[in-house]
Amino acid sequence: MRKILAFILAGILMLGAVCSSIAEGNPEVYAYDYSFRFHLNTSAYPFRERQHIQGYADLLNLLEIKGTMARCPETKSAEMDVELVPSTNAAAKVSAHLYGTSEMMKLESPLLGKEVVCFRPTGIMAFAKRVWEAFRLPAPYYVLFIPDTTWLAYRCLPDTWNELVGPVKDGTVLDQKLIKKLAASWKEKLLSGDAIKNWVTAIGYPLEEPEVLQVAVEDLSRLITLAAGGESLNFEEKEKDGTRTLRLKNAAGTVLWEENHTDYSYSCTLSVPEVAVDYIPSWTYKTETVDGKINLSLVADWSRGSGTGEEAHSYREDWPESLLSARLELNGLPASYPSDSTISGTVSLTGYLLPNFSYIVKGFTTAAGAVSLSLTRADTPEGDPVFTINGSVVPKEYTGTLAYVTEEMTTEYNIFGLNEDTLRSLIKAVSKPVLRGMIDFLYELPASSCASIMDDLEDYGVIQVLLQKIP
Repeated sequence: MRKILAFILAGILMLGAVCSSIAEGNPEVYAYDYSFRFHLNTSAYPFRERQHIQGYADLLNLLEIKGTMARCPETKSAEMDVELVPSTNAAAKVSAHLYGTSEMMKLESPLLGKEVVCFRPTGIMAFAKRVWEAFRLPAPYYVLFIPDTTWLAYRCLPDTWNELVGPVKDGTVLDQKLIKKLAASWKEKLLSGDAIKNWVTAIGYPLEEPEVLQVAVEDLSRLITLAAGGESLNFEEKEKDGTRTLRLKNAAGTVLWEENHTDYSYSCTLSVPEVAVDYIPSWTYKTETVDGKINLSLVADWSRGSGTGEEAHSYREDWPESLLSARLELNGLPASYPSDSTISGTVSLTGYLLPNFSYIVKGFTTAAGAVSLSLTRADTPEGDPVFTINGSVVPKEYTGTLAYVTEEMTTEYNIFGLNEDTLRSLIKAVSKPVLRGMIDFLYELPASSCASIMDDLEDYGVIQVLLQKIP
């Protein structure tokens, strides 16, 4: 299952990068009709695994996902209509309407009858943690596929910066008093905030040493203090030959953060010197527009530091060297959409926290709105793609205002806040609509898919728990 998670995660990363480039240039509301088909090639897997994976492949290859989507970054509102359509019988489709803000979402569907449920994206990780505890299903990894899940957890870092520091320019100074205040606020929110605690415990639960992640997150709150070395931090801004550069330096002259802007490119680099913490993050991100095409690269690491000194935690030699190491390079993304473009690149993820993978990326977009992406294993570059997404994303006009209010999104049934009474009430209300809505869809599923799913449900103990709940 971890291997299936790996290529799905890689595919979504690629699709997300393409969709991000599609959305650029429209600061208000962007809306699209979309349609995607998938192909999972089981021949790329070891022979002993193919029979089990074939069931999931048959399911993915059967389905088309289609609908409309719209998002307004300014109001942080979004909505999506989604249909899962079996290619063998379009009338057996299941559908849903999802809408709301990054803080609260509502879900309507014929499967729910007249009921409307809501959920907080920040609560998904807590739910995923409980699924792992009960069944050892890697639900936390699936949750990472949901947009904004990680951002909602870690946004306390930029939010606190904006609150205490605000915009910076040449000559901005962070004195020791402000640095300590900033570090104290980060520590409180990183260690006490529900969203970040849910993220840390959910991702950490499947690990053999979950306390490693807890230590690494706590280290984030102390980095700015240690990097400053008891002195102030200074911003300097310079412009030369059309490039505007902003740097954050400590008293020793070490550059901790650097941004470079031109009319056609942007780059930023975080580079923290060796300080007495267990794990130190670093990254370099670059994007450049050439002839109407965007080339981007990302190198990000969260690796073990010196781990010595009074500020260090209980450093252990058996802890992993790398928590996370991500490499992404994409060339040929369309700067404006729709347009003809050929996409190529690589994506890899290694380290202790998440399923590891390394793929070669190929794809294209067309002026008619077609989108195609494929992933080929990096160790067999001449082989057939492991996973392919083909479809279309066609711009459409959005009428009206896309501005939901978080406080108005709450319903009686908050999925992650149900007690026994509300759960019983919801089950009673939706049992008939679910049965009526799913029976035709389930009838279209291949026998191999049912077998693979049932095998996993049995292996993870889900079936046994369900049987225990039946009187």
